Amino acid sequence: MVIINNNHIKKLIDDSLNSKSKRSHFLLHHTHEDKIQSILFCIQPDTYIAAHKHYNDTETICCLKGRMAVIFYYDNGDIEDVIELNSNDLNKIIKFNPSRWHSYICLEKDTVGLEIKEGPYLEKNIIKARWFSDMESKCPENYLNKLKLHVGEIISKKEGVT
Repeated sequence: MVIINNNHIKKLIDDSLNSKSKRSHFLLHHTHEDKIQSILFCIQPDTYIAAHKHYNDTETICCLKGRMAVIFYYDNGDIEDVIELNSNDLNKIIKFNPSRWHSYICLEKDTVGLEIKEGPYLEKNIIKARWFSDMESKCPENYLNKLKLHVGEIISKKEGVT
């Protein structure tokens, strides 16, 4: 049994703030071979999870604290859709087929989420988007700023529609 309390969340946030990558995680599963992989994570605004896909049947991301955007891409790298997850708003959880290109970014300081996906975890089954790596390797800060701006525009348009 694993029980997560506020002390775990505070440590996760502190670890992310002190990490060079500006993110941290806590594995809730026991081994990479477990059939269910559950990861509690914290991300800060200066980081993102690079575009990738994998061939599990399902992936679920829950926003427990803060705000984040889950981004889906076409094969050429153009953004297909953006789903904002917000612990204080309507969209708190997204479940999707992870064989689509996807990434996520932090929209608010100290964002904490829970990712649940089918195991076992096999690194060879994770495909990193070449077009994403090419763009971000030139200047990661510029790429993240452009991505956040574009994602913000998409979210604003969606809010205007609803």
